[in-house]
Order: sequence, then structure tokens, then C-alpha cells
Amino acid sequence: MKKLILILSVTIASTSNFIAQTIPNGGFENWNTNSFENLDAPWDNPNARNLEVGLPINVTKIIGVSGYGVRLETVANSTDTSFAYVANFRNEPTGEGGVPFSQIPTALTGYYRYNLGTTDSAIFLVFFKKNGVILSQDFFQFRGATGVQTNFIPFSFPLTSFTTVPDSVVFAAASSNAMSGVGVQVGSFLELDNIGFSGPGVTQQLAGGTFENWSLQTSYNLLDWNVNGEQGFSRVSPGHTGNYAVQLVTQDYGTEGVHPSQISLGNQSQSGPIGGIPFTTLVDTLCGHYKYSTSGSDQAFFLYNLMSNGMNAGGDIHNFGPVSNWTYFEIPLNPMMTLHDTLNLTIQSSSNWPIDNTTAGSTLILDDIYFKSQLVGLKSNNPFDMIISAFPNPTTDVLNLKWNKHFNENVTMKVYSISGQLISSEVIVSGSSSKQLNVKEYAEGAYLITITTSSKTWKTTFIKK
Repeated sequence: MKKLILILSVTIASTSNFIAQTIPNGGFENWNTNSFENLDAPWDNPNARNLEVGLPINVTKIIGVSGYGVRLETVANSTDTSFAYVANFRNEPTGEGGVPFSQIPTALTGYYRYNLGTTDSAIFLVFFKKNGVILSQDFFQFRGATGVQTNFIPFSFPLTSFTTVPDSVVFAAASSNAMSGVGVQVGSFLELDNIGFSGPGVTQQLAGGTFENWSLQTSYNLLDWNVNGEQGFSRVSPGHTGNYAVQLVTQDYGTEGVHPSQISLGNQSQSGPIGGIPFTTLVDTLCGHYKYSTSGSDQAFFLYNLMSNGMNAGGDIHNFGPVSNWTYFEIPLNPMMTLHDTLNLTIQSSSNWPIDNTTAGSTLILDDIYFKSQLVGLKSNNPFDMIISAFPNPTTDVLNLKWNKHFNENVTMKVYSISGQLISSEVIVSGSSSKQLNVKEYAEGAYLITITTSSKTWKTTFIKK
């Protein structure tokens, strides 16, 4: 019993050490999750990107003239404004994008209603193309007499005439004047249904123009980190430890080129690194675990900068090549100056430059990023290992158990006396992060608790008074 109490006292002392500097959300366990109905292809819209920067979705499903329609609304938060749009292209309409169309219409048609701010206007954009070459282009800016149209009414806008039969058409609509950015007002909205074309002999429909097809989509937004390249960024499971890791994939954006996906603490600008996290340790090492795959000679890219009063105090670039299993890495943090106050960190899925089609698809999976100094006073060699806390300890009637990660399977909890006798056994369901144990009828003494998954067992102790 004295031995068990000694183990307990050492455990309590070691877990009470204060860790001054850490990588925020370095285990990639903390995410904001948002589920919403999103408009299906061929339409692009800003919903997912809005959620990444703390804005609400602003392209939503409504009851239209027949079936469903779409509502576009300009929204804002304290730092950003987002006009809503739908577009059947992601790039500049001069190149790729659009949907098949092989007739020659004379008018853009459909139904709309709107409520636009006093200085705002909604817009339509229409391009007809043949083999990527623009045959005609039209830009329509409108707000009506008062900027308000409360009921759906039909519209018809005349198109610039052309004679060559096209192979595709680009269409976009926005709730504010996105072309000039002048007069944009939060709250302006435009609702649409049955967008199409008319003219002699025109029978083809605009693909997706009825806005009938929507799907439930879930957006996972990583807390504490900046994200660039949202198409190649995702949450994956399981992680090295815990439930999640972050995945970065280099993406081919067509005419916009091939770009890596990136997460960062702080940002990079033309004049150098900006921002980051507080960091004053003189000697330290950045540690973590990763997996990497590529079809060519690409490598994962890690860039750190140490800053002192906004000035560069050291930094380095490290690249890591393909590995199929979780692999531990270390990056020494070497300052040029004795003192520094900030760490700026950028991690991305590609290091090859110039980035081209051979790097598209390069994939970095990352988990458990931490400073080696975080291990001081810890028994584990990984600060992201499961930690089970028992309190109050000692206790007289109720023991509260909490752990720092959610189990992703049912687990078994057992309580043993100091002599090894099994006192109780029960199943804790997947997803739980706490448990209250009634020990009022237990005899005074020391007890061992084990929590067991299909692959691992954790232990903690408590004393009943």
C-alpha cells in the first residue's frame, strides 16, 4: 500500500508542472464542425470558404417559382465581407469552366426577386465560348427602380449577338456588385430560379439552372491555425494519437495553376513573416509525426521564423520526403539572436518550385506537433498521449474521472483493490470524456483503475478515505 501511495503522489506531482509554451491545437483534435445544405455541381459558391473565416453561409436553398430556388445574400463579420455568388466556373471565365451549350440564344431568361441596399446592385455575367475562345460576353448590373422586388417576376436580358455555334457557356450571379466592389451593402440579397436562355430554335437548358439539386455538406474548420488552399485541406481519422490529423494535398486549379495546401501559425507576406505565437525559449526543438506521398520528387515543406519585436531573429526550411507510415521528425529551432518573442510556422504539402502538374496530388498528413520542452516533467515521450485525471483525490464518496481525448470505441473500465481484487467492471461508450464513480461503499485504502481499448490500457490510482 505504501508503494501504491508513493506512485500516486509522484504522478500528481509530475502532472502539476506548468507548461509555459505550447503549439496551440498541435494535436489537431479541436475543430468547428458545420453541416449545411450546399448547391450541387456545376455551381461554385463561397459557403465553405465563408465558414473558414468565421462568416455564415450565404448561398441557401429556398422555395422557388417551381421546386427550389437559390438565395444569395451579402454578409459580414467584424473583419470580412462576403458577397454571395453562384458560378459554373472556379477560374477566370476566359479559360476553363462553364457547362456544355451548343445553340445561339438571344436572351438570358429566368425569375428573380431581390432587396438591395440603397447603393448596391446585383449582377449577372454570361460568356459563350468555343474551344476556350470567347465568342460573346455580357455583364448585367441591375437594381430596378427602388432596389426592392418582393415577388418572383420573369426577366429577359438581351445578349450580345454572335454567329459561331458555341460549345460552352459561363454564367455567374452575385448579390452585390462584385466586379467593381462599389456600393456593396451587407444584407443585400438576390433570389433566382429557372435560369436559362431563349431565342430562335433554342431548346437547350442551362445545366443546373433550376437549382433543384442540393446535398448535405459538412465543413471542418481547424481551430487556432490559418488555412490556405481549402480544396486540398481536410480532417482525417484516425490520427497518430487521438481521433484526428490534418491532411494537406497539392491541388490543380486549372488555369489558376497548381498550388499547395498550407496551414500556418502567423502569415507570410512580401515583406516577410507576420504574426505567430508567443515563444521565448532559447533552446528548443519542434517535434511531430507525419506521413507523405507524392508521384514525383516532391517533399513536404516546413518553414519557421523566430521574431524579435517584429524583426527576423532566425529561421530555416526543412523538407521531408515520402513515408507511408507515421514517422517522427525533429526540427531544431536555432535563433540568430539571443532573444526572441514570437514563432511563425508555415507547413505545406509541396516544396518543389516551380510547382507544376507533377506535384499535383502530393499529400502530407500531420499530427502531434509540439515543442520538445513540453516533455519536461512528463513521463510520456509524447504530450498528446491519453491523460486520465481522478479527483477529488483522496475522496470519501464520489470520484470524478476525466480524460483529455475522446475514445473512438467502447472501452472497459475496471477498479481493483490494493490486493488485486476486482471491485467493479463496466463499459464506457464511445465518445465519452468523463465518468463519475460512486465509491461511498468502498473500504478505505488505495485503488487502481484501468481503462482498456482494443489495443491499449491506461491506469490511474485513487485513495478512498
